[in-house]
Amino acid sequence: MSLRYERELTRRDSVRWDDASTGKGSRVTLAFKDVSFSVQGRKILDECSGVASSGELVAVMGPSGCGKTTLLDCLANKKTAPYQGTFTVNGAPRDRLYGRLTAYVPQEDVHLGYLTVRETVTFEQRLMSESAGLSGLEAGTNAEVDETLALLGLDGIADTLVGDSTLRGISGGQKRRLSLARKIVCRVSLLFADEPTSGLSSADAEIMMRAIKLLTRKRGTGVVLVIHQPRPEVAELFDQLWLLAPGPGRFVYTGGNKAAQRYFEAAGFPVPAFNNPTDFYLDVITPESIDSHPEELVEYFNRTQRKAIQDAVEREMSTSPPQKAIDILRNHLLARGIPGDVHDRATPTSFTRQISVLMNRKLLVLKRDLQSLKQRLGICAVQGVIIGLIFQGIGKKLPVQQVAFAFAVCYDAIISNLTVLPGLVNARFKFKLDQSDSLYSSLAYCTVETVTYFALSISFNFITVLINFSFSGYEWKHFQTIYCWSLLCFFAMSNFFKMIAACAPTGEASIQTATPGLLITVMFSNFFVSRATAPVYLRWCVYVSPMAWAIEQILTALHPDDADLITVYGYDFSHAQTIRAVLACVFAGVVCQALEIIALERLNPLAR
Repeated sequence: MSLRYERELTRRDSVRWDDASTGKGSRVTLAFKDVSFSVQGRKILDECSGVASSGELVAVMGPSGCGKTTLLDCLANKKTAPYQGTFTVNGAPRDRLYGRLTAYVPQEDVHLGYLTVRETVTFEQRLMSESAGLSGLEAGTNAEVDETLALLGLDGIADTLVGDSTLRGISGGQKRRLSLARKIVCRVSLLFADEPTSGLSSADAEIMMRAIKLLTRKRGTGVVLVIHQPRPEVAELFDQLWLLAPGPGRFVYTGGNKAAQRYFEAAGFPVPAFNNPTDFYLDVITPESIDSHPEELVEYFNRTQRKAIQDAVEREMSTSPPQKAIDILRNHLLARGIPGDVHDRATPTSFTRQISVLMNRKLLVLKRDLQSLKQRLGICAVQGVIIGLIFQGIGKKLPVQQVAFAFAVCYDAIISNLTVLPGLVNARFKFKLDQSDSLYSSLAYCTVETVTYFALSISFNFITVLINFSFSGYEWKHFQTIYCWSLLCFFAMSNFFKMIAACAPTGEASIQTATPGLLITVMFSNFFVSRATAPVYLRWCVYVSPMAWAIEQILTALHPDDADLITVYGYDFSHAQTIRAVLACVFAGVVCQALEIIALERLNPLAR
């Protein structure tokens, strides 16, 4: 069955992939020397060296704790903790464009549940492709995407929603294959995958591995993957096998998969008849195993292979002339018949392209998540009615009694932000994964999220204020004043909450971190505590509270020169104070927005 599957894929993809191969005339070789990693004084990897080239399938194997994933993260340049080692690509040191030559498939399958399988892969392609335009994005008609889905057996569910914890979608195994499809479609030179077959059935694992092997043959992509105990049929697909022994992680074998049996036999550990060779290798290098001899194999490796590997690494690192990443990218485009120069940005596409693709994706998700929008709309309407009933006819009462209504309007505008903080933190994890793959910039992400967030929030806030204002008894000419100041207050405080979400490590921590700021804003809002009543050493709290500025301006606009407002609250009725209020709210919102972008860029990196 698997062989028929592979033959069918070869027949369907051979013409297109042969013509567009990235491997012809543009071989990419990653050389690494003396890669080491320690954590809290404990060495995880110890001076590992080797070479990985395009067109080869390399399997990294070893017992648990030997540093397989650590090595993979170092090679993919995804390791966030400090590590040692020298890395070159075609003789040139890795630079910031390395992320455009490579792709990484992590163990976590993180997708947007409201996108279909085809849309998920298409959006990834649009963000990673040097040449793909935006035409046909909504329709999702892209032959290369369809071929990639067929390669991994996902064409039958291409138009099915991916799903998440609250939305029924595809299975876990299909999500695993989707994670790989997203990276295959990007046409990178080197692909790194951390346990791509984990959680898959034996049949699905073989399908995935045969697809990966076909990828190396037809597109010339180099694949380095971590895998546990593959079946013999899967192990036969490996071009290279890297075996790591634990304590700390050291190579005991690097070379051709077929030559491994002869190597172990020469080392004094012949593979018994009818045994799976890869299972036997793991038994020999696993300390807890009965027939474990990892130190003997490490010593044998140092005597027989280490010098040859170091010489090969030195040859690759001294390639003359060295080829920089931008030259490799340019050659890849020329090989595909695509003219034009290549830019030197870390992200493959322009800022405007990123905005367009991300906006399309965001609007599509919002369009399908109508239930959430309906819930928010219903909550806003209920809040408006409750506040309206509480303050019914407030416009006919004394000005000092109306301060509570202004407070309720502004408080309602900002408090809803507190409930969405955990969701913002969860969305950040998806952003961090995409950012680590150089899909788009922090600025592009924040721009799209801010525009859509405020577009929806302004609409919902308008409904709430409209409803509670209709109960108030004010003349309708005052609606604009109340709504605009509640909107300015919302702008400042929502950006404050978004900044907190970008800084806090978890959703729970975000609420705890935001609480003191919210408390100051509410308590010093010119309602509970005003400039007239605040202690001198705490008066600054009034000036940093957007609610204080908004409430003061609502009341001074409704009741110019009211003596009680001056006496009780110390309100300032001057035109200059209005200008200061506008500038204060706008400044607070802009500063928090800028800090959010910086925090997204620099804080809470993925722990690898």
